[in-house]
Amino acid sequence: MSGNRAEYWDVIATNSGQVRMNTVSVAERGDRGPGGERTPDGRPLGTITAYCVGQTLCPDWVNDL
Repeated sequence: MSGNRAEYWDVIATNSGQVRMNTVSVAERGDRGPGGERTPDGRPLGTITAYCVGQTLCPDWVNDL
């Protein structure tokens, strides 16, 4: 956490516990966008981006998790 920004580091593993890859999700917990305007519904912005660590492109199956 840094102010209203939260980073969630995740591990994607197989059923046997072997790590397949690491991912990061970045969320904005505040109700104001980059320009300082409030969200229309007054709720937090939520997830801004997510990416696979150490890879140029996340595999398509990551979107189904």
